[in-house]
Amino acid sequence: NYQVLDSYSRNVNIPYNEITNLCGSYKTCCDNDGNANVPYDWTGPAYYRFSGAAGSQLAEDTPVYLKCGTNQGGYMVGGHPAVGEGEVSRTVYFDTSNGSPSYHTEITVTNCFDFYVYYLVDVSCDRGYCGVFV
Repeated sequence: NYQVLDSYSRNVNIPYNEITNLCGSYKTCCDNDGNANVPYDWTGPAYYRFSGAAGSQLAEDTPVYLKCGTNQGGYMVGGHPAVGEGEVSRTVYFDTSNGSPSYHTEITVTNCFDFYVYYLVDVSCDRGYCGVFV
């Protein structure tokens, strides 16, 4: 089973610190279940699928600083797996203003034919996973 990430706040086109009440009463969001400004679709470490306004998949190799409703947006490197590869490990990077990663975390990704399922973990409160439409 998996949870669905469908909040528009995590889409790569959503700016940082510009939309009032983006996540609760805050202008910024973070994917950390222990904080007040968590998007409604985040429930802590779990399997997730991107859908709806969030986008169709986790961003790849995209500069996402000050996007996705957070300070340091997360994007995956290593590419999405093919159907027959099963669950694979990938790295998600979170960039700073100079474009260099300040933090990274390991995730897993599974190709489920029409969509991908990711095992994502909590990150600090200035970071969030970014979705894109493909």
